[in-house]
Amino acid sequence: MIYFDALTESDCEQIRKWRNRDIAGARTPFLLTEEMQRDFYFDEVSNRDSKHRFWAIRIESLTTHNLVGIAGLSNIEWENGCAEIALMISPDERRKGYGREAIELLKLWGFARMGLKVIYAQVYGCNPDVAFWEKLDYTFLCTMPSRKLWDGKRWPIYYYQWENM
Repeated sequence: MIYFDALTESDCEQIRKWRNRDIAGARTPFLLTEEMQRDFYFDEVSNRDSKHRFWAIRIESLTTHNLVGIAGLSNIEWENGCAEIALMISPDERRKGYGREAIELLKLWGFARMGLKVIYAQVYGCNPDVAFWEKLDYTFLCTMPSRKLWDGKRWPIYYYQWENM
């Protein structure tokens, strides 16, 4: 079972390393430096006025509280009641159910605690974990063709949406 925790600067550095190992599904198609990740931590994670909310995903074991990923609600539009899911699970911890649990916690935070009405995810077709998203219980799906260039090929974006109306 996972839980959300405050995201620390050292967590962000670990997440940067995971992200840089495989950026096919990342929004930004370039490797991040330590300085760029530090800026992200201070400008977005630690900024109360940011339009993004991020959490460390941890699992509790007998001896530690292991970081297994990052989850967030980003591009929050308070006036429209919507936000986009940001999710990354450690490559070594995938296919253990942590992503699905994190989506449920994001829905709890977004709908029950933040008063959002719509939470959505945009997933690139070149993302090696696109099958994960296809198995979720979303309320709406659309495909936008030819939205990302990766390895010389144009890929679609799949748009998944959950509603709490």
